[in-house]
Amino acid sequence: MALQLEPNGLYLLLADRESSSTFHWGLYLAKSPTDGTIFNIINFPNPNVHSYEVKSDQKVITSRRYLLALKVGDLHPALHGPLETRLSQIPIQYSMRFHEAMTCRVWVKEALFALDDEGYIKLVESINGIEAEARFAAMLNKANRKRTFFQAMLISSFPDLLLRLLDCCDLQSTYPASIDGIKPTAISDTFSLDGFKSAGLWVLWTSYV
Repeated sequence: MALQLEPNGLYLLLADRESSSTFHWGLYLAKSPTDGTIFNIINFPNPNVHSYEVKSDQKVITSRRYLLALKVGDLHPALHGPLETRLSQIPIQYSMRFHEAMTCRVWVKEALFALDDEGYIKLVESINGIEAEARFAAMLNKANRKRTFFQAMLISSFPDLLLRLLDCCDLQSTYPASIDGIKPTAISDTFSLDGFKSAGLWVLWTSYV
């Protein structure tokens, strides 16, 4: 199955820094199933000076550098331009909100706060919780030499969930059980529900070697 991301989906993107135990953090807006725009800050060539960077026509799904894409929301095409403008206004100095020196990771946290607060997206977990989950998943992927692409889905019923899982043998869910050989792994109890018979928000993902 060819890897695709959902058009108009906004993703938290973590990239491998190879020898480093840290990651480069950014946001990715999927313009099509295979192409999109990366928003991030960089501190090259001067490590003490950060600048906002936008990279269009990026094919992150074909680059093994990207370890994790965690979907955080959907945006109507009419909001693509305003999103880019708003992200360009995110502070790149010391974060008074999170009490941390500015890094690509902290910039993403500031961006998520602003986008959630102003109604561009609706986060289903705290920003610190999203950060911890993304970091943990990226660390696992790096250790296992895999890439993981998460998306939240509103599941109406157990049959609905079962059909989605069986439709793609690579798709997994947050519920720690096995269905006909599909063995999901619970990455975060925050997103999990009490059982398959419960409707609501589920996080499903696909891992690629």
